[in-house]
Amino acid sequence: MLRQTAERGDKQNIKPHVQPVKIRPLLQKGFEGARHAAALPRAYRLDRIGESRARLYLGGDKHAPAAGDDVHFANRPAIAPRQNAIPLGAEQRRRSEFRPAPAKVGAAPFVQPRGFRMMCQNIPSPKLFRLPSQQFTCPPIRRYLVFQIRTARNINGVDIVLRGKSDRAADFRPGWKFFNLLCILGLALLFLAACQPASVAEKDRTDISKDSTGQAGGESADDAPGDSAPLDETAPDPLSVLIAPSAPVVGLRAPRDPAAPEPIKIALLLPLSGSAAGVGQDLLNAANMALFDLRNPNIRLMTFDTASTPRGAESAAAEALVGGAELILGPLFSSSVSTIKPLAAGRGVNVITFSTDTAVAGDGVYVMGLTVGQQVRRVMNFAYRQGRQAFAVLAPQSPYGDAAVENVRIVTQELGLTLERTMRYPAQLAPGAPELHDIAKALGDYAARQRALDREIRLAKEKDDPASQAYVRRLEKLDTFGDVPFDALIIPEGGARLKEIAPLLSYYDIDPEIVQFIGTGLWEDPSLSAEPALVGGWFAAPSPQTVAGFQQRFAAAYGYHPARIASLAYDAMALAGILAQQPDEFRFSRAAIENPDGFSGYDGIFRFPENGVAERGLAVIEVGPRNLQVLEPAPESFAPALN
Repeated sequence: MLRQTAERGDKQNIKPHVQPVKIRPLLQKGFEGARHAAALPRAYRLDRIGESRARLYLGGDKHAPAAGDDVHFANRPAIAPRQNAIPLGAEQRRRSEFRPAPAKVGAAPFVQPRGFRMMCQNIPSPKLFRLPSQQFTCPPIRRYLVFQIRTARNINGVDIVLRGKSDRAADFRPGWKFFNLLCILGLALLFLAACQPASVAEKDRTDISKDSTGQAGGESADDAPGDSAPLDETAPDPLSVLIAPSAPVVGLRAPRDPAAPEPIKIALLLPLSGSAAGVGQDLLNAANMALFDLRNPNIRLMTFDTASTPRGAESAAAEALVGGAELILGPLFSSSVSTIKPLAAGRGVNVITFSTDTAVAGDGVYVMGLTVGQQVRRVMNFAYRQGRQAFAVLAPQSPYGDAAVENVRIVTQELGLTLERTMRYPAQLAPGAPELHDIAKALGDYAARQRALDREIRLAKEKDDPASQAYVRRLEKLDTFGDVPFDALIIPEGGARLKEIAPLLSYYDIDPEIVQFIGTGLWEDPSLSAEPALVGGWFAAPSPQTVAGFQQRFAAAYGYHPARIASLAYDAMALAGILAQQPDEFRFSRAAIENPDGFSGYDGIFRFPENGVAERGLAVIEVGPRNLQVLEPAPESFAPALN
């Protein structure tokens, strides 16, 4: 047969191609193949990297080839399959595993395997079929080979590659399980899409911010406010996108009486969660006390949680402004004030904050906190009237210390005093750190004064008179000789660090009997009376009597003593209640808030000048051996004193 085929090939100038093919099973275990697959033309070889697949059923378990055997495919009749063979396709393809294909002119006859879809039946006069290599797999369950076949022909000197089609892809029919799976996947995608939170692009946030501040770059310079289009009340408020999502509130709201006047809405922004939640709750309780004392049913106090973060304050302010707030009380931290300031300014709403940072004041923001500048100015004026002329500062390296040092410098220039020296120390020093000893020595010129003492003793010993000898005995009991170049020392520190610094200063010969120790509002601590070096120190603060009265009222209402700054919320809410009594067009305006006559609260009298930082009437207090004592009471009005 091979010889006859070769002769026909010579007649057609076709070089006979008979080459052994390596059969290598991919699954070494569980393979029981057949030695003869089918009678294929000699011009075929199986290709392991071909594009189409053909499945050839192996007709029996006999003559199983071993790995590496050489098999010559020759033209011979097809091998009939077993009757109990497992079909690979539909029922109509079960008749035979292999059928002989019709012979073509000039081509060797071959048997087309079942399932192999030859796509080159209509190409005349094939000259050469090449199948470069062979690969098959045989799962243990189904005993058939999967062949990767590349079919190549040369027609009129041109090589053409014709690709087959996979039987398994052709036999695929989607069933009910497939459609159920598609439905489940679709429902899952819809659910995930519905759960995604709405996001605002950065460009949209910028546009909203510009709109709220009235600084949009695209606005024409000649557009007058009166020529602008009226605001569409049905459109959503631009600030609503800044409001963070919150849990829904379940409950019923009492119906509003149509005949009742429109409520006066005041927003209260406090850290009711986060790191400062405790202080925020104290401020809220104090504000509720003031609201109860006002007894004004038209005032509606709207409380919002800033979550102790600037982003939370931004969301709270946006929600308050969208809700129609006419005045904002709070927030507590200066970083939060900087965040809400442009939002409130864009709506023309003033802010009264509890912060002590004067840098955020102005342009509708009023700082109501007890600032260090007010305290330094008050106590230095008192010390100046007591004859103190030379000052020194020992302050921590912190924003609070920076503010204290700056205000001391300003007041000394205003009063014509001298600032002899300024010493700073790290605010995060561990207790008992040796650096504090070095700072105390340097502040009091301890080493230089020791050398001066040794020199004075030598000079006194050169004399033999009894007075000089008695003088030497007194000098030998001292550690230093001479005084420090200042007569007042300002220490803007409190708590445990203050109790650690004060005895060190006394130890290194900065005598509190000679040098007046001066503090700030951080000294408003009755426990300082237990430290001898601090007894006799001065500081400025609200009157202790009024502060104690507020503490007692709060404890009676809520059962505990609040933080010291809780009285600020009471005074702020009381101020809002007074301003709410003004006409609609005047209440909460800058002119009303900046009343030069001022207001009075638990923390004394106060008023807001144009710069936004509250001026306060503070008392001068001395640390006594048992408690705090008032040296000079707080003024009762801002009228100039008559001498």
